Amino acid sequence: EMHDGDPAGMLTSDQRAGQACLDCHRPIAEDVAAHTHHEAGTMGSNCLSCHMPEMVYGVMEIHRSHHIEVPDPAADAANARPNACTLCHADRSLDWAERETARLWGRTASEVRRADGLPAAVVDGVARLLGGDPVERAVMAVGLGQSAERGQLDDPERWRAHLVRALDDDYPAVRRFARRALIDIERAVGGSDGDGIAALADHDPLLIGEARTRALADLMRRYAALGGDDAALAPGAGVTLEQLEALGEARSDAINIGE
Repeated sequence: EMHDGDPAGMLTSDQRAGQACLDCHRPIAEDVAAHTHHEAGTMGSNCLSCHMPEMVYGVMEIHRSHHIEVPDPAADAANARPNACTLCHADRSLDWAERETARLWGRTASEVRRADGLPAAVVDGVARLLGGDPVERAVMAVGLGQSAERGQLDDPERWRAHLVRALDDDYPAVRRFARRALIDIERAVGGSDGDGIAALADHDPLLIGEARTRALADLMRRYAALGGDDAALAPGAGVTLEQLEALGEARSDAINIGE
């Protein structure tokens, strides 16, 4: 219990919203919003959201990074790392994130070149969920669910179709996280499909072969009735969903997340 807290979380409850940082960084604590450029009391003003984002896979969960750092969208793009900005602003591009961080914190924006070869202007949440390596896909699925749960995700319904696609991912862990994110979205939108949460809770992410195909067909029909792919957030930058899925499949052997 190195933080003298609950062994499950290691931080006492009063230290989980950035207070551990602000106890020492007193000038920032006096006006948090002036430093973060996000409204005080929101996740965007939580020191941990930006400097220790939830982007580490381990023990069938996504955890906070213990590498305390300043968000750097251009560097993260070049190294295929999840980025703190687009974990919350999932409907934006890394190019946008780089330009915004440069504008808000008074530095010169760098050119953004994604390691995956995709255009810098592609919507990062869709690109990572479907076209990332297995860890990127897992991190983004969890990030989408958490953002929906916290009320940060604009138009959460638009992510349903992408997360249903992620239920057919090569990796069981990604499928598990995608199902959980869909449940979080259903709760966030007030259960517009009365049986949606129950159907997802009954869906087994470990299914393979024809059994998974049949189960996914049922879910796709359910979400098609709610708008389906027609309502989904487009990747933009001339990129198609099929291209992203092919990229994700090609990158599935690039890293092992313990399965």
